[in-house]
Amino acid sequence: MNSKFTFSYEQYDSFGKVAKTYNLTTNEVSLMALIEDFETFLKGSGFVFDGIIDIVEHESMEISPQDQADMDAMFPVGGDPFPPNEFVNKTTTHSTHYYDVTRNK
Repeated sequence: MNSKFTFSYEQYDSFGKVAKTYNLTTNEVSLMALIEDFETFLKGSGFVFDGIIDIVEHESMEISPQDQADMDAMFPVGGDPFPPNEFVNKTTTHSTHYYDVTRNK
């Protein structure tokens, strides 16, 4: 399979005219060689970095059995999603100084 990749960089001056152009064309077919060429392109464009460019596999989003057990204990299936708050007084009482303006008109 034939492939051609061209990386292009243009730097403009304060008047909007192209002041610098840098192009890198490669026919690499392997991903790692293409990444190395892209790294060369970035450095040739003026980027400075000490590391290398690499593809890092995404971490799995699987939940461990222990984490699943902890979540099941915190949020039981079929349980009340909003359990009553033990700190809230369930009966509404008014002070003896309460005056109900809607009832006592």
